[in-house]
Amino acid sequence: MNCLRFWHTIGNIDIYQYSSMIECVSISKQVGNGSQKAYLLQNIDLKIGQGEFVSIMGPSGSGRCTLLHILGLLADAANGSFCHQVEEAQNIFEKKKNEVHRNIIAFVFQAYHLLEGLTISENIETPLLYKKMVGSERRSVVADILDKFIMVAKKDLFPHQLSGGQQQLVGIARALSINPKVIFADEPTGNLHSEQAEEIMRLFKKLNERDGATIVQVTHSEYNVSFGQGIIKLKDG
Repeated sequence: MNCLRFWHTIGNIDIYQYSSMIECVSISKQVGNGSQKAYLLQNIDLKIGQGEFVSIMGPSGSGRCTLLHILGLLADAANGSFCHQVEEAQNIFEKKKNEVHRNIIAFVFQAYHLLEGLTISENIETPLLYKKMVGSERRSVVADILDKFIMVAKKDLFPHQLSGGQQQLVGIARALSINPKVIFADEPTGNLHSEQAEEIMRLFKKLNERDGATIVQVTHSEYNVSFGQGIIKLKDG
């Protein structure tokens, strides 16, 4: 595959497309100024190859979620260089980030972020609306996802009518509805019982091995790590 690069600068960071990997060189992130400055991340170097399944581990406060958000284009680093796999986007200008998130990147959040005023079916359908998918195709995708996650009977319920574990499943189902090329997951099984957790991890592994999806997960679980190929360990940023 030929690799295309498109450069853009955000602050002190040069960001470019590189179709075969995600790469960070000396990425740092801090809060505060002067004597009050504290590093969330400091001089992070890493490479994640296209189609890899990687786990980010470390104690609370080590910078795991900060790194995940930077890799997922939800936050900017303070300095360093960062190249990102975005095969279908011409660059990562601010106005293009939404397009990348609509079509390429999916996030599984530990806090669900479901829309309380929408039913389960409507929550899953939301990302497809942003993709401007026609109604019949959206309904077909949603029906398939509901069936895959065994949630057909709950499709007309609202998030507050579900348990935490069920809401987590809806969040995962919604993320996967766009058929993403890159999946970023923050403790994806943290609210699930063991059987559900294993099913989700096997689904991630299938998406990785069969469809070539790149997966980056933050996790405390050694079991979840066993489904991937690599580990990034953080300590104090």
